[in-house]
Amino acid sequence: MEEIGDQSAAGKAGDRPVGASQGRPVGASQGRRVDASGQLDGKSSAGLAPARCGHCRDRRFAFDGVTALWLYQDCVRDAVVAAKYPSHAALGEVLGRRLGQQVVSHRGYERPDFVTYTPSHLRRQIARGGNGVEVMAKAVSRVVGSPCRSIVRLNRPISKQAWLDDEQRQQNVRGAFGVKKSYACCSRGGISDSHVLLVDDVLTTGATAGEIAGLLGCAGARRVSLAVVARAVRGS
Repeated sequence: MEEIGDQSAAGKAGDRPVGASQGRPVGASQGRRVDASGQLDGKSSAGLAPARCGHCRDRRFAFDGVTALWLYQDCVRDAVVAAKYPSHAALGEVLGRRLGQQVVSHRGYERPDFVTYTPSHLRRQIARGGNGVEVMAKAVSRVVGSPCRSIVRLNRPISKQAWLDDEQRQQNVRGAFGVKKSYACCSRGGISDSHVLLVDDVLTTGATAGEIAGLLGCAGARRVSLAVVARAVRGS
């Protein structure tokens, strides 16, 4: 299993993202243990992720690796929240291009067969005017040179993860997603034996990404990588 790398990163948009060579890989579907350390110059300081994320240490996830640009705080948080609304599509496009560039810059990069994204419920899309993560994912797909497809559907409304504790987050997304029939295992044009890059805006506990990655794996994907604009680290 190739290393995409878990990246702790700078909290300001102008700071240098931490690349795969500076972070440790996030283990996944083959049962690797997670050591989510991320150091910049061997220390932690203001605006940077702490040297180790206690929440992720020794955990197993259904995705095979993570690329993250920045730490979710300050102006990065403001940008991510604004980009959720398609009225700020230009911002989402910029963030998506930057994320795509970070993905392809990794040593051992394997181009995905498909790019997809975390779906949003119709009511939330109506309230916001669309799905900002879709805008980011399409920008990522143009950079990596792979088609962006709406592979995952939302089966039911879910509560905002930010309002919930860790256990509630897991329960909130359990069974909430499904793979669209046209991409299901053994379907013509499906994702069997493919590498899927899942795009989202923020990674906190990994509950949502893990649920979706597990579904993609069951649908036949041989590899699911995750790319997020920001990573929320506990205690930062």
